[in-house]
Amino acid sequence: MARRNGRGSKSLADTIMQFERSELRLVKSASLAQILSTREAGRLEERFSQSSSQKRSTDVLAAAIHLNKLLTTALKDGPGGARTGSRAEYDIVTEMSVVLRSELKPTEAVAQLLRLLGELIPFDRAAVYLHDPVQSRLEPFAVLGEPVDLIAGVAFDLGTGFSAWVAKRKKATLLTDLQRPPREGERPLRCFLSAPIIVHGDLVGVLNLGQSEPRAFDDEHVRMTTTVAAMLGATLTRAVAERLLAAHSSTDPLTGLLTENQLGRRIYEETDRSRRYGDPLHFALVRIAGFPAFLAANGIGTAEAALKDLGRIVKGTLRCADGAGRVGSEDLGLVLVHSTGSEALSALERLAEAVSRNTFPRRKRLRLEWGLAAFPEGGDDLGSLAATARRRLHAAAALPHPPAPPAPPRVRDERPIDPGPAGRHPEPPL
Repeated sequence: MARRNGRGSKSLADTIMQFERSELRLVKSASLAQILSTREAGRLEERFSQSSSQKRSTDVLAAAIHLNKLLTTALKDGPGGARTGSRAEYDIVTEMSVVLRSELKPTEAVAQLLRLLGELIPFDRAAVYLHDPVQSRLEPFAVLGEPVDLIAGVAFDLGTGFSAWVAKRKKATLLTDLQRPPREGERPLRCFLSAPIIVHGDLVGVLNLGQSEPRAFDDEHVRMTTTVAAMLGATLTRAVAERLLAAHSSTDPLTGLLTENQLGRRIYEETDRSRRYGDPLHFALVRIAGFPAFLAANGIGTAEAALKDLGRIVKGTLRCADGAGRVGSEDLGLVLVHSTGSEALSALERLAEAVSRNTFPRRKRLRLEWGLAAFPEGGDDLGSLAATARRRLHAAAALPHPPAPPAPPRVRDERPIDPGPAGRHPEPPL
């Protein structure tokens, strides 16, 4: 039995050696026919020789699969594959520049750039990490396939993982044959390429590419990745600027009301004043009734226009001393100062009446729902007050709403004018 196994192993080794020799002859023939470049042929020959010396049959098969992919691509492009490939690279880079000049959101633009990069480099997963200058940390910004990073548990100056190490060095890094065992349910990561994204010497992010086959990337792919990383710099810089602007803005760009951060500061000021002087204070969470169904039926554009109109109505209805801001994506928070419970309810009813009279986009008539919380019984900061108000809002939304009563008919007043004393009409005032 052992003798048979020994003969079988020797037969397998001989077969693999013959297969390797045939693949090397194929590489040489493709190089002479100018289907493969001299550099590609040299890399493949080195890859086959390394696999053979280390007696890794799986690596020999992986190299053969890589060779077949190169030949398939070159033959599909026609004779002169290298020249056709260079034209294809020019066309893809041109399309990338069009994406960069478009008015897409930064996340959408980066996702499109990654898809185009996939036509140049044979990766099966990609990720872009954005550098947060305030926290001085890297955070995921766009992912294609699966998140790509290494040594996630190791901390560096700019966070954890290999991306933070590359960001610190500011130099592209290629790892061609990783022996990292995959986690359960995860594809193996055998080849890894990481490039920093730098603008005017400042780090703005990191681009990572991964492949489940070893030695799938080479120096040419490093060059392409570095070029695309430089192109990504402008888009990521715009994303950082938008985040900083949103963080420091005092008003919400959609509704024109306070941002959630500014509303929290206003709550802090008013609760402190209420503690010192004993003035009543209420917080209300306001929402368009049935807003999720309204959004699904009319689209995000109409829903945002309705929130914009609601913000305008709120500013025109509340007192100057009161405050209003946007809480989350679909709620508005109202700070009703110097107001008892009945006065706060009256203010909300006036607002609801103003909304019911307004014609929203697509000629929609809408109504409001709200939850009201008193300070300090309902909470002592924005989070606790909003939680109390939200519970009451959901409870109110669950109640059936009676149909609005019809408007009373207009009755013409046909009473005669009192002529005054002695049956004469009174003299007009001088």
